[in-house]
Amino acid sequence: MPRRPRVLITGSQGFLGKALCNSLRAAGYDVWGIDRLPSSDERVVNADLLDYQATCQAAEAASPFDILIHAAALTSSKFAPAGQSCLSFNTKVTENVLRAIGKSGPRMIFLSSVSVYGEDGRYRPVTVDDELRPATEYARSKVLCEQQIINSDVKHCDIL
Repeated sequence: MPRRPRVLITGSQGFLGKALCNSLRAAGYDVWGIDRLPSSDERVVNADLLDYQATCQAAEAASPFDILIHAAALTSSKFAPAGQSCLSFNTKVTENVLRAIGKSGPRMIFLSSVSVYGEDGRYRPVTVDDELRPATEYARSKVLCEQQIINSDVKHCDIL
């Protein structure tokens, strides 16, 4: 029997991460997660993704994985650890994830946000050709994370 594809989701205990875990498991994937929040799920590795070594160890604990879905992010600075903002947290976590998986890493999917296109005056569907107009710290952090990924050595990444 062939091995089921393994998916690793950062931020697996968050709003989107948890929904993805549930949906992908229901579809037959072997789903693992990394989250800073403790979990009773043995397939969720507790790790602080602000710490590069912890990020590497967590990725190793879930290896081998075929797809990495990077969903870990803060939407507001009010949830940030001491000394961090939403922007600094999201960009540092993305930097650590990119460094940990390296250029020979698996296919990566980055969950960005429609907010990178701005929230005001939008009366039609957004297209990839639309101008970026991030108006919030969260949206600016997502734009910076997208740029980090584009400028990284990761070979296969889809930005959603």
